[in-house]
Amino acid sequence: EVVRVLENGAETEVRVGRKRVYVDESGENTKVKIDSSPKDEDHPAFKINFTLDLGVNNFLEDGSFPTSDQPYATKGWGSWNVGLNWMGSQRLSDGLRWNFGLAFQWYNFKFENRDFQAVRGQDEISFVERTDVTGVKSKLSASYLTAMTLLEVNLGKDKDKGLTLAAGPYIGYRLGGRSKFVYEESGRAADRTEKINTGLYLENLRYGFRGEVGVGKYITFFSTYDLNELFQEGKGPALNPITFGIKLLND
Repeated sequence: EVVRVLENGAETEVRVGRKRVYVDESGENTKVKIDSSPKDEDHPAFKINFTLDLGVNNFLEDGSFPTSDQPYATKGWGSWNVGLNWMGSQRLSDGLRWNFGLAFQWYNFKFENRDFQAVRGQDEISFVERTDVTGVKSKLSASYLTAMTLLEVNLGKDKDKGLTLAAGPYIGYRLGGRSKFVYEESGRAADRTEKINTGLYLENLRYGFRGEVGVGKYITFFSTYDLNELFQEGKGPALNPITFGIKLLND
């Protein structure tokens, strides 16, 4: 245990762990008081958190975002990422924690050009321009069960107000995948929808790195980047998903 001694004139305080000894020699008689500081219930050594990710997805192709002339260029509004995270957190030392757990994650990639539809061809994913109808919305989606682990460092003296950095790897298994195309057809008042199972050409595993930046107790921004491509090799364009968002329901 680290022993701390604080002196203030005739008063002396000795701390050993959570034990505190006060010695007051200011009066005629010396007074000694012994007590224990309460445990840090807000920051226990181990805790379990449920958090929610809300983010926006995009692709990187050869290190750059696809340009608008590409049929798979994504639109920010509508390319949502939603994650339900069940995480354990173990304190390793003061200001350092190890976070680990499982997450259910849903990825949506809304195409900027809504007249293109992602369809499952005989040998690969094809992006077909639908000239027979008027496209309203076109997107590709996939869901994953993901395991992740992060090391978290708190850089502030106040754990509830300081800056927090966290980073670590993740690996996920695909649960599903499909494309959705909503269109208007001449002579029909209501929009029509086509859903196609595109999972055959999506990689079953995804793996990459996640980074987090927390400001205070309740605001945490995150980013993820898949090191492997979304589609199987030779079955679609070479696209690596990337996500930016905010983590909610922090404990």
